[in-house]
Order: sequence, then structure tokens, then C-alpha cells
Amino acid sequence: LHPGQRPQYCYYIRSGRVFAGVTDQGQSERILFFIKKDSLFLEDYLLTGGRSPMFYVTDTDVVVQKITYPELIQSMKNNFTVTLDVIQAMASFGETALNRVIDNVDQMAAIRICNLFFDMAELFGEPAKEGICLNVKIRQEIIGKLTGLHRVTVVKELNKLKNHGLLTMEDGCYCITDMDRLTRYRDDVGLKNEEGM
Repeated sequence: LHPGQRPQYCYYIRSGRVFAGVTDQGQSERILFFIKKDSLFLEDYLLTGGRSPMFYVTDTDVVVQKITYPELIQSMKNNFTVTLDVIQAMASFGETALNRVIDNVDQMAAIRICNLFFDMAELFGEPAKEGICLNVKIRQEIIGKLTGLHRVTVVKELNKLKNHGLLTMEDGCYCITDMDRLTRYRDDVGLKNEEGM
């Protein structure tokens, strides 16, 4: 099945895994998530007659059962458990997609915050006992405006940096404890984001 097509069947995975992904504007394929054994997929598009925006590829040794629209409807009519399974499958699909979006937003937020601190260190950084301190007091609201992030997200990302021992406060100013470690932290976040796509 290619993106933009209306599926004629949905599938039940008896063994193996099926990967779901999208093709971006540059025609690069990115896997978003996988669907495991004992799961339905494409049932939501089959029921609504919608076009699937994704492509699907199978892992090795995959066994799937093809289910037509009439077969699916008849099964749902005859057995309420099947109806519940279909509803659960559709809900899980939406939750998986939402979690992926949240993960991407969090990762991009971390990169933006790190990049801002690199820029600030270049402009206002002064050597300190440990690392570099910014010779300027910058409020969380300003960090949010400079990065385009909500204040709640800024607070969360700053706390992550503090918990990793990468950021401290001294006389109301932020201090980067180790520029190299902060660089590795940012690059690791970016790498995880690329691998997850």
C-alpha cells in the first residue's frame, strides 16, 4: 500500500512486525513506528474509506491475515469482543502517533535550548571555577521568546539540563558546567530524533 491509497483490506499480524512510515517532500522514507504481532492495522482507513497517508513494510518472516470490509463488519456484528479489539487498535494507533509527535517536540525543544546557550556563551560567557557563566541575567520568559517555546517547556528543558549536571545558577546567572558535555548532549538528542524518524 502506497501513501494516498484507499486500502481494500485490513490486516491481522499473526507473526513478525510491520513498519509504518511516511515519505517527506524530499522523497525520503522515514519509519515512524512498528505494529507488533496480534495487532490489526489499516482497520480505521478500511472502515472510514479514507486514504492512508503512510506506507507499510514488513519485517522478515511476517505472516498476516487479509480481512475484507464485509468480513470485518460481519465479525464486529457477530462478536462484541472483536468490536472492542478494533476500537482498541484504533485508539492505540492514535496514541502511538501522538506520543511520537510529543517525543519529537521534546527533542527539538532540547536542541533549541542548547543552541541558545551556545550563542549566549559566545556573547556573554566568562570563565568560571567550573565551566562558563553567562554575565547576564536572562529570565525564562525571555528564553521562551528567543527559542519560540512555551514557558512550561522551557522550565522542563532547563530542569533536564540541571539534572544532567550541565547547567547551574550563580548569583542569578546561568553557568554551563562543561561545553563539550553540553555539545554531546545536544548531538545525542538530535541523533535520537533522526533514528526515530
